[in-house]
Amino acid sequence: MLNSEIIEEINSDVLNKNFGSSLTKLTQLIEIFPDHIKLMDMKSNVLVLSQKYDSTVEFCQKCIEKNFISTSIYNNLAIALKQTYDYKLSLYYFKKSLKLEKNHLTYFNLGNLNMEISNFNESLKNYMMAINLNQKFIPSYINASKILVKNNNYVEALKLLNRALKLNIDRGLIFENLGKLFLKVRKYFLAEIYFKKMLFLNPRNSEYLQAVLRGYCYSGESSKYKNLTSYYFKNHEEKPYFNFPQLLKKKFNIGLISPDIRQHPVGYFLKDFVPEITKKLTINVYSTVFYKDHISESISDYTNWKLVGGKSNEELAQQIFKDKNDILIDLSGFAPKNRIKLFKLKPCKLQASWAGWLASTGLKEMDYIIGDTNATPVSDQPNFTEKIYNLQNSWCVYSESELNKNLIKSPQKKDYVVFGCVQRPEKLNRLLLNAWCQILRFRQKSYLQFNNKYYSSNDEMIIKNFFAKNGVEKKRLIFNRCKNRKVYLESFNEIDIYLDTFPYNGGTTSFEASFFNVPILTIKNESHMFRCGESINSLLGNNDWIANDVKDYVLKAQKFSDNKNLYFYKKALVDNPNKKKLFDSKQFSKDFFKMLEDIIQ
Repeated sequence: MLNSEIIEEINSDVLNKNFGSSLTKLTQLIEIFPDHIKLMDMKSNVLVLSQKYDSTVEFCQKCIEKNFISTSIYNNLAIALKQTYDYKLSLYYFKKSLKLEKNHLTYFNLGNLNMEISNFNESLKNYMMAINLNQKFIPSYINASKILVKNNNYVEALKLLNRALKLNIDRGLIFENLGKLFLKVRKYFLAEIYFKKMLFLNPRNSEYLQAVLRGYCYSGESSKYKNLTSYYFKNHEEKPYFNFPQLLKKKFNIGLISPDIRQHPVGYFLKDFVPEITKKLTINVYSTVFYKDHISESISDYTNWKLVGGKSNEELAQQIFKDKNDILIDLSGFAPKNRIKLFKLKPCKLQASWAGWLASTGLKEMDYIIGDTNATPVSDQPNFTEKIYNLQNSWCVYSESELNKNLIKSPQKKDYVVFGCVQRPEKLNRLLLNAWCQILRFRQKSYLQFNNKYYSSNDEMIIKNFFAKNGVEKKRLIFNRCKNRKVYLESFNEIDIYLDTFPYNGGTTSFEASFFNVPILTIKNESHMFRCGESINSLLGNNDWIANDVKDYVLKAQKFSDNKNLYFYKKALVDNPNKKKLFDSKQFSKDFFKMLEDIIQ
């Protein structure tokens, strides 16, 4: 007779993830009780839990050959086959298991299989069956809601998650998914509420709040942004523990930290600038990712390149301190994969934010934000925890080596107008789209070209339907998703007027539009965040292309899109002497070095 104490020991081993011990005991017991189906079930369960999938397949198939059949044997065999990518056979054994017993776990696992092979409708049915069989199994609710969100059925997803919430089980996980749902539909304040509820139960996942901060930037909600940065850092009270000796005057050491020193806007800003500035100082680059591309390789030739992605904030802070940087510059802010919390540790006497983030970090340990008189006017100082330092010309330059003058085509006279938007879909909003509808309705012989690989087919459908409801034919909207950078850059030749997004302006795209002699229509930004369009137009002397408000934005678009004058506006950009300042890395490095001399004592 099977000893219950041994079974309890095995179950205890499994709970403690001591799978080796439990497998040894089960193998010994099966030798003594070779016909005991419960032992077979237990061993198949432990093999799957220990991720020994090949062994699971072998064991379960032997059980079936000996006619030891159960829902667990079939289910675990199907799970192991799924993990070894034999989807067809996995599907077969899940169905065999369900014929023996309608079990919520089997339906859940079958749903996971169908989700993995993109059979989403069937997957949703499986999860709903699992819920019907066991209404307290939260993973079924979570995965079903993910399918509904993927299908843009946000209302049903919300109903399902609220239904799960009433069960009062795994509330942190449900709060997390509610936050993600509201993030998806751009209801950032509701996302903030649910992420905070999640954090109350599990403080480790605070990075979700950074996605909300990005959302507040996109929507220009500066007061909510400011409040949330304060909350975010209040809940991360790491104390600085470095003491800085007085250093003798020497060649400056500066540190740059980012995951984005690669083919990315930050990389485009740095590539030509770094060879110039390193003639006067030394740069330590702290790259927080594990790979390089051609831009990373180019910059690493001129810097002390350090791959630090595997280091904790505390370990990296120690390294930065030992490297004796005069100033540590963050290039990411709250962009994905940032290391903003490292700056709480204050590993450098002077710390600054630049290039990748033009809003305040809200971090008292960040001493400066580096901008220009239009991107970060001194009148905005009350909205920044950092001290504003404005460079002489532009807050940044774009590396001309990442562009190609040979791709530029001369402006052509034509009888229609192409407006262009190359921004990500997150930067669009109802107020902006309404303005664009007014512009296209006024200028009948015109088109609006979107060019960004991040527009999904659903994004395209939603935007086209919005314009159609507002009197603009769908065929007047063009969606390009360029497969490579050369084709992307060449597409600027097709655009007559670049429509800047608001309140969150374009950055690198505005530099690229200017390079290809495409005038930018932008709007004054009162959100104290990301005023790149205003900055670039001011530097170019194109102040007439900066609208005062939305009404003025529409009127200016209507005025400037007159075909009689549009050719001359584009031609004026070709000969604009100020345009060089947007790409002059040599002059920019002089301005940047003067800034360092001013603030490094």
